[in-house]
Amino acid sequence: MNNSQKQVDIDHYNFCNYVSEERWSSYWQQLHEILKLPYVNILTIGVGDGIVTNILSQNNKIVTTVDIDEELHPNIVASVTKLPFKEKEFEVCCAFQVLEHMPYTDSLIALEELLRVSEKSVIISLPNQKPVRRFLLTFPYVRQFKFLISNPFYQPKIHNFDGEHYWEVNAKNYELKRVLSDFKKIAGKYNRTISSNRLFGNPYHHFFIFD
Repeated sequence: MNNSQKQVDIDHYNFCNYVSEERWSSYWQQLHEILKLPYVNILTIGVGDGIVTNILSQNNKIVTTVDIDEELHPNIVASVTKLPFKEKEFEVCCAFQVLEHMPYTDSLIALEELLRVSEKSVIISLPNQKPVRRFLLTFPYVRQFKFLISNPFYQPKIHNFDGEHYWEVNAKNYELKRVLSDFKKIAGKYNRTISSNRLFGNPYHHFFIFD
């Protein structure tokens, strides 16, 4: 794979076409995970539509953007598999819905690069193709209870390259158990722990946090 080859044109990020209610929910989660941390120096991989980056900047975060597409005007044009930064140059590194745009072996290299240049945390999200049902229980004077239930008999399906995604979590050969195992091996090299969760508002987006 040529990691410097872009997959979509800049018009792909038109707000009305790109930002669904579910994606907006994912944006909220991205911002929440970053803004709750007491860190300032942030690296984000992928410019996208710039909404998250702009809000981070408005909240006094120093944001550096990296993208392979110079038309999106990132701060640095580079591949996430070979970041031009020294070790621990950033406090927090983020890659939201990015790593699935490269073959799985390259995505593991990219994750290791993110861990290498981060001092505190790495936050990523990936598409999870396993279907779930959302349940919301509301009781008077008690907070809401939200939970996801998946089919225990679900059989993973093969994910063929669709022009953008090379793989997805819980596709055949990329089951969550394998992905977590591979991620933990890489995280262990940097003495990082890993946690993960799927969003209630957008279960297709699965977050992984390395601390």
